[in-house]
Amino acid sequence: MARVAEAQRDSLAQALDSQLATKSDISRLELKLTEHEGEFKLIKWMLGIILGGVIALVLKAFFPIV
Repeated sequence: MARVAEAQRDSLAQALDSQLATKSDISRLELKLTEHEGEFKLIKWMLGIILGGVIALVLKAFFPIV
C-alpha cells in the first residue's frame, strides 16, 4: 500500500512541476504580449476596415440607389 501512495505522490509531483506556470514564465509571457501590442492594434484596425467594407456592400445589395 505504501508503494502505491509513493507512486501517486511522485506522479502528482511530476505533473504539477511540468504543468504549473512559474512567476518567470508569466513575466516572459507578459513581455512577449507587450512586444506584440502594436501588431494587435494594426490587426484590429484592419479587421474594422474590412468589416466596414463588407457592411457597406451588404447595405448596397439590399438598398440599391437608383
